[in-house]
Amino acid sequence: MAGKENQNNVLARQRTLLANERTLLAYLRTSLASLLFGIALAKIFEGNIYVVVIGGTSVLFGAFVFLFGFYRYKKYKIKINGKV
Repeated sequence: MAGKENQNNVLARQRTLLANERTLLAYLRTSLASLLFGIALAKIFEGNIYVVVIGGTSVLFGAFVFLFGFYRYKKYKIKINGKV
């Protein structure tokens, strides 16, 4: 019976690791969309300074989301593996 409980724990850890990776991919998708949106705004409306500022802010937000998502992924990966 102990072997089955251990296998359940291993499978649960694998499912949790996969969920963590899916969350990272969602962060990456969101950051990429924000980056592309900001670049498109800046390119389309080059003369309008307000829209260019909004585009630049969108690019910065995308970069922040990428860094935050990667940080969160690494943090929870260590916790899931039981090293902390």
